[in-house]
Amino acid sequence: MPHPLAVMLDRCADGVFPAADGMLELMDPLAGSANALVAWTGHFALTALLDPSEVARRAPVGDFSAPMSPVFLNWVATSLGTTSGPIDALLVQRAIGADACDRSGGTAVVLDPVDDLEHARVARANKYRSDVRVYSTPHGEGVVILGRGVTRRWELGYEVDARAQGKGLGAQLARAALRLLPAGTPLWAQVAPGHGASMRSIIAAGYRPVGAEVLFPHP
Repeated sequence: MPHPLAVMLDRCADGVFPAADGMLELMDPLAGSANALVAWTGHFALTALLDPSEVARRAPVGDFSAPMSPVFLNWVATSLGTTSGPIDALLVQRAIGADACDRSGGTAVVLDPVDDLEHARVARANKYRSDVRVYSTPHGEGVVILGRGVTRRWELGYEVDARAQGKGLGAQLARAALRLLPAGTPLWAQVAPGHGASMRSIIAAGYRPVGAEVLFPHP
């Protein structure tokens, strides 16, 4: 049976969001490498084994700011014996499959599978994700990483080499990633809101912002 958060995320991929009722849902912990706090418009979900009454006291119903506040995030992390990750914007788009036509109006970037690549993003992906797959452009200007993360959803990471930045390659990489999974599969991206270049490229590639997310690595 899927985790309740997986069900909610699948609905979000179809544009169906939780009610903006000011509630924070406390759910069972996640398997894998981390628990998560996900925020939508006026609704929150936290996967953690915590005292429900204490959670409700610190993040009361109707308080739209408390669940993502530094004070609450620090309390959750301390209670779980871990640290709080950054607050990331959460975006999603459904894969189109390898045989889909490119409707972007440009030339589709070529991605080749890579068996072994020393890269900071690959190291992070291996820490937080399973079934990691790495791809690179023929000359190494761009790297794409896919892996199964929160609720075993497919997640995307990508990076453009400094010598190729400012040419739209980031958006091309994010679009090309949609060809690497079966058509209809939701592909999720977590982006630091302050990273303007990444936010612009992922949105330009057609991914839709659906909320925000914080991870709490298992100790």
